[in-house]
Amino acid sequence: MHADRAKVRLTLAALLTTLPAIGLAQSGAAKAESAAPAAGGNTTPASPQIGDTAFPTYTLEIEPSAWYVAPGGKGRLPGSSSRQRFEDLNLDSPRFSPQIEARFRAGKWGVEASGMHFEISDRNATQSSGGTLGDVSFSAGDSLSSDFEFTSIQLAASYQFFGETLSFREDGKRKFAYSVQGLLGGRFYDVEQKVSSATASDSGDGTWIEPVAGARLELEFHEAFTLDVRTDFGYLPTGSKESFSWDIAVGGTYRPFENFGVQIGYRQLLVRLQDGDGAGQYEFDGAMAGLFVGASLRF
Repeated sequence: MHADRAKVRLTLAALLTTLPAIGLAQSGAAKAESAAPAAGGNTTPASPQIGDTAFPTYTLEIEPSAWYVAPGGKGRLPGSSSRQRFEDLNLDSPRFSPQIEARFRAGKWGVEASGMHFEISDRNATQSSGGTLGDVSFSAGDSLSSDFEFTSIQLAASYQFFGETLSFREDGKRKFAYSVQGLLGGRFYDVEQKVSSATASDSGDGTWIEPVAGARLELEFHEAFTLDVRTDFGYLPTGSKESFSWDIAVGGTYRPFENFGVQIGYRQLLVRLQDGDGAGQYEFDGAMAGLFVGASLRF
């Protein structure tokens, strides 16, 4: 009897010494289980890290604007003895002209389209010397009336070679990010010039399509301010038609709202366009340049 009681006491003592260890083990397991996320449950998103993608994966931006632009340079109508400066024809007066740009981006790839139209008419100018513009002959003191229209449309594909976020704010938003993209596409021109005197009138026109290649740099600050620099070159010598261009635009955008911004910038499009051969050639060698203001819609 005494031996059985001794065995029971030894067994109870062993259990009592084992229970604290079992309790500690169960407590540790419970803590670990509560710390681990439940299968299929929501997890807290990680904070953004330096080097994350600088811009949303899919974006569509539409930027309508008014370009306060004036043509400059020289033009020559078919049959002219020489080129005539636009300022001598009073065609270099700036005016607001419509332009628009749309960009769609999916990851690193994108496509963009842009266009502008400038038109000026019934510009009178008294000539300081004589000459001929096509079938229009004039002497010093004669008055000429001139019209000029210029349209440009561009379509290009883009690819982001570099782009990352370099710093974040405490609320997780981007503080500074940049993107460098390459551009490859084509540009179309439609130009028409008309000159009239008291006795005659004549005109010249042409259309051109040229390949273009360039680059775009975007700098973003606090997801509210964007600085955009774009430049591209175009060139195509094809028989009786020849074109060369250099387009550069610098713009800044402020976004008081995520999907809406206002922008201001400067653009200069240098061109040398020739259509025809010999005396029948029309030529515009000059530039379209000026400030632009507009809006930026982002979806």
